[in-house]
Amino acid sequence: MHRNMKIIKWVIGIALLFLGCKSGTKETSSNSVLPPKKSLQLNISILLDLSDRIDTIKYPAIPQFYQKDIQDISSIARIFKSKIEPKKIFDLKDKLNVYFHPLPKDTAILNVASKLKVDLAGKGKEEISKIYENVENIFSENSNKLYQLVIKTSGEFDKFPGSNIWRFMKDEVLSKCIDGDSTFRNVLVIITDGYMFWSNDQRNEGNRYNYIEREYQHLKKFRNSKALLNFEKDGYGFIPVQNNLSNLEILVLEIAPPDSHPEDYDILKKYWDNWFKEMRVKRYQIVKTDLPVNTEKSIKNFFD
Repeated sequence: MHRNMKIIKWVIGIALLFLGCKSGTKETSSNSVLPPKKSLQLNISILLDLSDRIDTIKYPAIPQFYQKDIQDISSIARIFKSKIEPKKIFDLKDKLNVYFHPLPKDTAILNVASKLKVDLAGKGKEEISKIYENVENIFSENSNKLYQLVIKTSGEFDKFPGSNIWRFMKDEVLSKCIDGDSTFRNVLVIITDGYMFWSNDQRNEGNRYNYIEREYQHLKKFRNSKALLNFEKDGYGFIPVQNNLSNLEILVLEIAPPDSHPEDYDILKKYWDNWFKEMRVKRYQIVKTDLPVNTEKSIKNFFD
């Protein structure tokens, strides 16, 4: 009996020791601090559609489309500022740039546009602090100047600089909007009404087009909702220009179907959806025009 008691005590002791070790291991694990997830640098590009959509006479919307654009640009600059705030000065390489294609010929417009660019790489502490404090005002004020100049110098539709989004995506998106460094998050924001047209560059390959406008048959035919069901089967869409944009996120803002044809939103969305999928865009969202306060929520949600 005495020998059995010794054995029992020995077993209990080993068991308590084992449990104690497990308990200690668990406690250490639960209290350990994991290394913080490294924050990605932001590389934000904004592509502006400077076509007749911003003509205040042809499209007398309230607020005007150009005013919505300025609000969108200000919202993006505000988000850019909020994202860089928590980072350490020596880590900052974030970029924010505004583009349009083709370039307007007016030198005053180009001079203002040159101020809508920020690149924090290689900047000193004082310069970064100055940019941080002023970036929202800089982008708001200069985008307002830009649109005022475009509207003033254009006057008539055929004098508007216009916008060739398709050509930008074909020739410039890789070099201007994507930084191959894995520490960057590449985001392209396209501000457009969703229609694409450039008078000097209209082409189609079968049922694929590099343009779409309100009165063209490859849009009008889909105003019959039943026809839209055959969109993919009949091979409709934009002509693809890239095959691997897997390192790019795209946010499209201010898609604006006319009041007479609200169904154009579904058609335009189909074209843009199909285009981005074929180009293997990493992530995208297509947002219908709305009050600026609602659009700002969409922008914020995309970047969060």
